Amino acid sequence: KKPLMIVVVAAIALSLGVPIGLDMLDVRVKSPKGVIKIIGHPPLAALLEQSDNLAVQRVRADQLRRLAIAMDRERQAHGNHIILMTSVKPGAGVTDLAFEMAHELSEMGVRALVVEANPFKPDPRYSTESMRPGLLDLLVENIDAIEAVSPASQRLPERIGVGFALDPHLFAYPRLRQRLDELKALYDVIILDSPPLLMSGDTEYLAGISDVSLLLIGSGQVGPGELRRAADILQKVNPPVIGFILTHMTIFKGGGYFAKQVEEYEAAEAKARASLNLHPLNNPPA
Repeated sequence: KKPLMIVVVAAIALSLGVPIGLDMLDVRVKSPKGVIKIIGHPPLAALLEQSDNLAVQRVRADQLRRLAIAMDRERQAHGNHIILMTSVKPGAGVTDLAFEMAHELSEMGVRALVVEANPFKPDPRYSTESMRPGLLDLLVENIDAIEAVSPASQRLPERIGVGFALDPHLFAYPRLRQRLDELKALYDVIILDSPPLLMSGDTEYLAGISDVSLLLIGSGQVGPGELRRAADILQKVNPPVIGFILTHMTIFKGGGYFAKQVEEYEAAEAKARASLNLHPLNNPPA
């Protein structure tokens, strides 16, 4: 019996110790506390990962609306019209958030435009059936900037694609600034969808001409050293406003602030359904 007990105890110890040890060795940023620990400032927003759960969707929608309100407050208070969205590494959801933010602002009555400034890896959602000119075409041709704007459709906002890119970098920086000034006269907010900061020098330049620079940190994707390097680059550029956004946050069923928020939304949904079922109109007499 002694060897058997030793094996059982060892198995229990390993089952507890190995996951804990692996978690302690994984130093990637996963929560707002991790962001604060590395850069000393809390993130402007912490967005939950996409989910089919209705309560999670509602919590995430509320987070997006609060972020849009913060950006519009910056616009009204300080005249900040150009918002740069970038990330530390690929996969943080820059384009998704740019589209969602433009949609939220439009819902609030703020006219927003998303401009793809990423010849490094263009997104097919910017392309349309008609051969519209892109950002690169605006840099070399004397055409009205509005001609490059694709109209909003379904969940896609008004947007300008980067166009046909032969090189993974932008060019004609002075011309780029001129075109952005033209668009500022037509839109309240312009969101620049740019490549990861650590992978493109263009993004460093765009941060210098933007009013607000938002750095997306994919939860579980970025190490402390990578986040510090990206933060140092932004600090050297010194844009008027810098914000850090944690994306793809996982909700742990064991608890936590966001898990409790989801539970509260689920409870409210259940209560609302019960109230509807008890309503006299939904229960006519036999």
